[in-house]
Amino acid sequence: MELKCAEVKKIIAVAATAAAAAGASPIPFSDAFILAPIQIGMLAKISSTMGLELGEGFLSTIVASAAGVTLATAAGKTIVSNLLKLIPGAGSIIGGAISAAMAGTLTTTMGRAYYKAIVAIFDKGIESQNVNPDELAKLFRQKLSEER
Repeated sequence: MELKCAEVKKIIAVAATAAAAAGASPIPFSDAFILAPIQIGMLAKISSTMGLELGEGFLSTIVASAAGVTLATAAGKTIVSNLLKLIPGAGSIIGGAISAAMAGTLTTTMGRAYYKAIVAIFDKGIESQNVNPDELAKLFRQKLSEER
């Protein structure tokens, strides 16, 4: 389990770095299309590392559960930082910095919350092949709320 935990930390760090780089893009609203695949990829890699079976339904349930919580939190900040990017020069730099920090932080928060939800499932004695995606999604939402 320690090796899995170390690997999950690496996965989260790589995804957060990629998300921050995407957020730093000076093109207004361009990061939204890049962030989702980064975050979905991170959740899939964490699932795989933890030994969960990755069927299409499983992953879509997890992603949908994260979307509701994270979209509400990030929407206002994303709009403001991307509107700043519309201002030539300093606005692009400031908006990019804000977007980069927010994207990296949000991705890190998602990764940590998801890992904690999986650990909570395993702590109940549930084997990885028997994990119910709806139960994991519920725990994921709970952990995301706690992390905010």
